[in-house]
Formats: sequence, structure tokens, C-alpha cells
Amino acid sequence: MKHPQPYALPDPVSPHLAARRAGVALELGVIRRWVDQHQASWVLIETAGGLLSPIGPNETNLDLALSVEPDGWLLVGVDRLGALHDVAACLLALRTRLSTTPHRLVVLLQTPAVPDASTGTNAAELRVLGVESMVVTMPRGVPTSPACQAAARAVLSHFT
Repeated sequence: MKHPQPYALPDPVSPHLAARRAGVALELGVIRRWVDQHQASWVLIETAGGLLSPIGPNETNLDLALSVEPDGWLLVGVDRLGALHDVAACLLALRTRLSTTPHRLVVLLQTPAVPDASTGTNAAELRVLGVESMVVTMPRGVPTSPACQAAARAVLSHFT
């Protein structure tokens, strides 16, 4: 690999805890320089944990995302009870930091392994309540299944 990733943290916990356990400190400048070394039409960053998960003292995944100046945003949540709050809270934080509604934003709701009474209703409710209009539900299943492929195409069409 020409430009190996700057951090590969093995523990599936909050980024700040994974870094601490690995004996490293995550630095936004290091990540930004790594992203800048790659040429791409657009950049998709998958963060560990949610938008406001800490990556270090006084820094969150939102700070990380803002540091690479994304052209678009993909917020991923679980289609279950609490999804309306989670999405609304993330969007409030994002809009507050940007001082505007982000350009090219998609909310992707993943179907949980164990559905609850709200599963299957949250995407429509986000639209009806005016929280977000571009919402895609990703069904559980094999990534190559027609339903998963259709959801992936819906997300990608918003970014290309």
C-alpha cells in the first residue's frame, strides 16, 4: 500500500478508548494529510461510533469529518426506537457547527437484527416531521441481494 492508513485500532470501542488501549493519540492533522495524499472524485469517511463519539479530549468524529472538508454527509443509524432522536440530535449538532444545512446529506437507516414497533416507520417519520428528506433504509441481508444493492444505489446516486 503506497500510503498505509495512519491508524488501525483493533478494539471495537469508542475511538478515544481504542486509541488509548493501543497507546496512540489520534491526530486530525495526520488523518487530513493521509486523505490529501489520495486523489478521488469524492471522499467517504466511515467513523467508528456516532457523529459525536469522542476521538480524544475535546474532539469528536464531527471534528474529524469537518477537518477533511467533505462534499457530502452520510449519517448512519439503526431503524429502531430512538432513531428519530438520534438523527435529529446529529443533524442539530452538524447544522450548528456548519451554521447551515449541509449540502448533500443522506440518512441511512439500517434494519436491526431484532426489529421493534418503530422499525420500518422511522424513514417516513423523518420526512413527515421535516427532520430530513433524503432517507434510505438498508435492509438486513447479503450485500449482493437486490434489496441491498438498490439501497446502496439510492445512497450513491445522491453523491454522484
